Amino acid sequence: MRLLPMHEESDLYKTMKKDENSFIDTIHQTFLIEHEKSIIGFTDFELEEECFPDEDLPEICLKVHNFYIMPEFRGKSFGTQAFKLLRQWGRENEAALIEISVKKDNECSHQFLQEQGLELVGSGPKDVFRGFI
Repeated sequence: MRLLPMHEESDLYKTMKKDENSFIDTIHQTFLIEHEKSIIGFTDFELEEECFPDEDLPEICLKVHNFYIMPEFRGKSFGTQAFKLLRQWGRENEAALIEISVKKDNECSHQFLQEQGLELVGSGPKDVFRGFI
């Protein structure tokens, strides 16, 4: 399994960029999640400085905006493997924390994030989960 960066010159990126309902934002890093030459999902995120400022901790956070595994690949540990790759990318880019927001009523995502060692740190229309890389 690997993360494939989606470059601005790719046909898929261009198509998504033209779609006014697309999730693409140019400040985000977007990666396709590949397993055995099949695309099984995508993630987009950014490194954010001082998202959790504290004198004792580095101040770089990997802020995940989307993490998606196609339904037919769920429940088979692909999500966990992909999340480990995402954390590895964060470590390689000097992030100390990972943060992701999910809809309050998305129980499957809540359970998945807790299984990945993230803790619920904020509630509202979206719940915020955070953990160490």
